[in-house]
Amino acid sequence: MVEAAKRHGRDVVLGDLNDYEPPEAVTATTCFRAIYYARDRAAFFRRVAGYTERKLVLDLNPRQYRLEDVRADLVAAGFDRIAQRPFFSPQRVSLPAPAAAAMRALERSGPLARLLLAFRFSYLCAAFRGGRNT
Repeated sequence: MVEAAKRHGRDVVLGDLNDYEPPEAVTATTCFRAIYYARDRAAFFRRVAGYTERKLVLDLNPRQYRLEDVRADLVAAGFDRIAQRPFFSPQRVSLPAPAAAAMRALERSGPLARLLLAFRFSYLCAAFRGGRNT
């Protein structure tokens, strides 16, 4: 993936998420399909908070980690607001428009969405610090 991104002119660095820190602060950090590789999730969030000025966005499998525990780790790391929503769209393929619309409607279905999360899918989470949720 790194080589493909570089071929497309992207500035990409290959590193271990347990150790990597960018050379300077960033406004936002994204971490998809990866927090499960952190040796110590709370320490990982503290390190990310050290170089992230505003927002951390990540996905969370609620069958692997309790949402309440991850929220507590994020608050302890210094993120003062956390928002989450069900995320049912596949990350590897594009769905036809009608199927994508149906998935978005399911994400907003409340109790049905929470039931589906018990068996499949993930949450999309955003942890904010300072200012408005942007």
